[in-house]
Amino acid sequence: MKIALDSDKSISLLKDDSFQRYDFAKRIAELIKSNTNEDSLVVGIYGRWGEGKTSVMNFISTELKKSKKNILIKFNPWMFNNEDQLLLSFFQELAIGLNTSLKSRKEKVGEFFKTYASSIGSLTTILAGGLNPKELLNSIGNKLANKPLEHYKSEINKFIQASGKRITIFIDDIDRLTVEEV
Repeated sequence: MKIALDSDKSISLLKDDSFQRYDFAKRIAELIKSNTNEDSLVVGIYGRWGEGKTSVMNFISTELKKSKKNILIKFNPWMFNNEDQLLLSFFQELAIGLNTSLKSRKEKVGEFFKTYASSIGSLTTILAGGLNPKELLNSIGNKLANKPLEHYKSEINKFIQASGKRITIFIDDIDRLTVEEV
């Protein structure tokens, strides 16, 4: 007796489309491409587990990639612990998609100090004044690196306007989030 097992792996190639979803996805991609409104457009793909939602998104992505005017970003929101972390990561993904950096040089230096403060914290205290190096570097890092999320949102808006491109964000696995997280 032979038992066949199928995986839950999504597909992205037309040749693998056994359920004729590609034409449906192509129509959605055309809708997205033809939208001339400056406002955001939200397209939701609903279905039960295993019905091909991710495959449809992959097909839409394949169609949108055919135009140089599109920037495609995939984002998985279920990977983050809190709202601030989620938003900052989302803004960073947008910046990467726009081929720019969300953080200034000063902020990167601040993050460097914050990252290595704990490593240096085990060293002896700085002789002049008896300061704890971990606290000192953390303090410097926080002053340089921490910006409010509103600042990053504003920066991303500037980058989007300057790009002159259409940005499509694919958010998958929303079913893994709680109602509050959504």
